[in-house]
Parts: sequence; C-alpha cells; structure tokens
Amino acid sequence: MLPTIAVRDAAARYGAREVLRGVAFEVAPGEVVAVVGRSGVGKTTLLRLLSGLLQPAAGMVAVDGAPVGVARSRKAIGLVGQDARLHPWRTVRRNVSLPFEVNVDDTADFALADEWLRKTGLSGAADRYPRELSGGMRQRVALARALVLRPRVLLLDEPLGALDELTREDLRGELARLWTSLEGAVVYVTHDLDEAVLLADRVLVLAGDPASIVTTVPVAFARPRTEKLRRRADFAALVDLVRSML
Repeated sequence: MLPTIAVRDAAARYGAREVLRGVAFEVAPGEVVAVVGRSGVGKTTLLRLLSGLLQPAAGMVAVDGAPVGVARSRKAIGLVGQDARLHPWRTVRRNVSLPFEVNVDDTADFALADEWLRKTGLSGAADRYPRELSGGMRQRVALARALVLRPRVLLLDEPLGALDELTREDLRGELARLWTSLEGAVVYVTHDLDEAVLLADRVLVLAGDPASIVTTVPVAFARPRTEKLRRRADFAALVDLVRSML
C-alpha cells in the first residue's frame, strides 16, 4: 500500500545551522503518528517540512507518492497549531468556510462548514465571534477549518498545549472520534507523553543535534481509547519507555 506520507533522508537548515538530518519515516492511510522530543529539537521544523512550508535541504517529502508541494497546491494538507489564529471579524461559520474562499473559489460552502461545525460540537456557536468563545471552542473552530476540505494529511502542532487539563481531556476525545472518519494520515506533535501514547498508533522520538528519528514506539492498545486507559500499568510502562528514549 502506498504510504500517505513518505519522508526519505530529509534534512532542514536555517542558515548555517542544520536542524534535522537523515529523517526517514512513513505514515499509512488512516494512521495517527505522534512526534515527541525535547523543547527546541525541531518538531515544528519537521511539521514545516511535512506541510511544504519549508523545502528540505536534502532528501524528500512526498504525499501520496508526489512531492509535498503538489499536495500543498491541491490544498490536501491541513494544519492546526497551538494558537487557533481565527479572524476576529468573522463569525465561527465564516472562519470555518474561509478555506473555500481562499483555496477553491469565491463562494463559501456553508453546508460543508455547518457539517464540520456539527461534527466538532459547534453548531450552537455558528454565529458567534471568536472573542465570545473559550479557548477550547476556538481550537475546535481551528480544527473544523482544517478539516473542511477533507485533507489527505492533517498536521497538529501542540494544538491542546494552551488549554486547561479538563478541556484537554474533552478535546482529546473529540480528536480521537474525528480521526476515525479520516482516510488520510495524521501527524501530531506534542510535549505531553501521555497524550502521545493515548492518541497515536506509533510514537516517533526526535532527538539529537541535528535531530533525527531515533526510535519508533508502536502503540497497540485497541481503539476506541478513553482517558481511563491512562490508569493502567501497561500504559504507564509504555509512557516510561518513550520517556527513556528522549
């Protein structure tokens, strides 16, 4: 089966500094892969390579067998960061429909926007403005906006990092539920090792200077997973294994 994402011996530089070297991995259709590593190791740089925002200094990044730039031009990559980056003058519905105006044509597809508002539990907030929303609700809007074009690749850069623990728990459940309906691949960057093991099918550990993928930890727990899984001894043991690799 052709991988949705294929990274082959990729490197990344900022000026004279080499941040990533020899990065290689694949993500299969429907697979969720978490990337963990110490602060400043290059996790966000890796996402920039995967999104096509940064060209590799060496090696290659492909989506569905074609260079990542092709997927980017087809709007097949969705990206959600820690900051929702909503337009404050647009309602929730118009924030979610924005990709249609920017990427497809000048007509907002409110039917599809409303579908994703429903899927993310935001139907009742469609006519509100970002200033009227909690942090968790703003992240839901950002997620719906990223998914409205049904991307082949969904990239998430610590999207829950700024939220309180209870809101994080709620949104982790939402993410896990939404991913089951995606046919593409998900790459999830997080500094929270529990979160990585809870959400992912595999955990990639990024380490070194310049950094590379030093190990891959499979996560075999059956889905659907709930927060109760975190109380199990075998879950804690797997988190400890990931921690020992950092």
